[in-house]
Amino acid sequence: MLVAGVEPGGPAHLAGLGEWDMVIAVDGAPTPSVQALRRQIRRTPVGATVPFTVLRGGRLLQVPVRVGELPAAARR
Repeated sequence: MLVAGVEPGGPAHLAGLGEWDMVIAVDGAPTPSVQALRRQIRRTPVGATVPFTVLRGGRLLQVPVRVGELPAAARR
């Protein structure tokens, strides 16, 4: 799943994710779509840190992301 942007001060931003990063997996589970990513995040308690597998500049990285509250619009 391609990251088109991150919310300043949000969990992805604080973890160092940015535009053009490709999220391959969250906590080892593949994330081929936004829905898959959201499903995986919803399964994770707020405050927990999970590894995101990210493709950036041709390199695979493990980026720890601390899960925050989902904005109301994303809960639908």
